[in-house]
Amino acid sequence: MLLKTLRAHPIWAALIAFVLNVGIFLTIDTLKPPPMVDSLGNNAAGVPAPAGMLEAVNQLAPEALVVGVLCLIVTGLGWWRAVGFRSVLPGGLKFFIFPVVFLLGLYGTLTVLAVSDGAVDVFTWGVLSVTAAYVVNFLLVGFAEELMFRGILFEAFRTKLTPLLTVLVTALLFASVHLINLIHGASLQGTGDQILNAFALGVMLGALRLRVASIYPLMLFHGLWDIVAADFEMTHTPAATSATPTVTDTAGAGFQFDPFFLFQVLVPLLYGLFVYWRYSKSVKAGKISDRPALLDEQTTLNPAV
Repeated sequence: MLLKTLRAHPIWAALIAFVLNVGIFLTIDTLKPPPMVDSLGNNAAGVPAPAGMLEAVNQLAPEALVVGVLCLIVTGLGWWRAVGFRSVLPGGLKFFIFPVVFLLGLYGTLTVLAVSDGAVDVFTWGVLSVTAAYVVNFLLVGFAEELMFRGILFEAFRTKLTPLLTVLVTALLFASVHLINLIHGASLQGTGDQILNAFALGVMLGALRLRVASIYPLMLFHGLWDIVAADFEMTHTPAATSATPTVTDTAGAGFQFDPFFLFQVLVPLLYGLFVYWRYSKSVKAGKISDRPALLDEQTTLNPAV
């Protein structure tokens, strides 16, 4: 009875899933269970692990829990295909070329240059098991966040909102969860910068979701984005005890305008709008459908279909 009611009211079902998602992390923060790893120590050369790497490794269990809960919710609702577990629309994958080039060309190149200058990053620190846990954690993050925001919430809101509003609303919700970082002691501006970054990324991913239909490439790209971007932020010189300050790490420094940060935000935002424009053209030309997946399938939303 409950599942039938939730299927008939997809937005409520999606919001409940969203609250559960956030609630898991808040509960873990409140209970503070023992971490999987207390300390990473030094590698064979005596170099300490990049700051932030320990936290990323210890997020592995909570992320796995969130993935499990979301998968149970999607299974109960019967929404697997509706939320994007389907084949990519023809010509869709080409729209990932620019984001991948931007990601590797910006963060990847800066990290490589820092390492060549004597810095240490996640992959050059040299402990394979820890690096593997780091990579798996962010792949799970990509899976969970895309399933939640560009899957469950996205398709639910599409039953009531226009495609553009769906992209913007889910991007706002995606950005809003970064307010949790304030609980971890992040600065107000640092958190604000993360919110802006997340909103821009959310717009780009939402537009890509419309154009490609499938959620598989979004999950993979999101995981890759987090792996490369977090590696860039964790990169530090061997003698340092904390990560090199990044464009979003301005605790105690007051408001600072950084053109590089503006570039980080504007590029994915503008590309997202470009992809949405291309999607709209394809819809008008009759090449792809803009009908919401939850309305396009035989569900309790439209049993007569």
